[in-house]
Amino acid sequence: MAFPDHRQVTTVPDAAALAKAAAERIIARIAANKDRVAICLTGGSSPKQLYSLLATDTYRDQIPWDRVHWFIGDERFVRADDPLNNMSMARQSFLDRNAPGANIHPIPTDTATPM
Repeated sequence: MAFPDHRQVTTVPDAAALAKAAAERIIARIAANKDRVAICLTGGSSPKQLYSLLATDTYRDQIPWDRVHWFIGDERFVRADDPLNNMSMARQSFLDRNAPGANIHPIPTDTATPM
């Protein structure tokens, strides 16, 4: 069975433009859905500029924080206070100042093993 290819390639000149394009896409996707919204974030250093932009007045004021739920799509198995913890980076960048705590959904890393 063949599936339709809905991929779209967007070319931008640099990391700052990529962060801006991603922030605008997030805002547009939220605006297109008037119900509860779930956003899965990525970790690592790549999204830092995006997360910083989402904390600015320009983008923060467009997000209906009460109906957007934030998840992390990848996580290192390190404690929440470890600098390598991906959700902690997102929380420090923009989530803790804006999103209700009940709308932030980290992957638990406080167990003895990942299993």
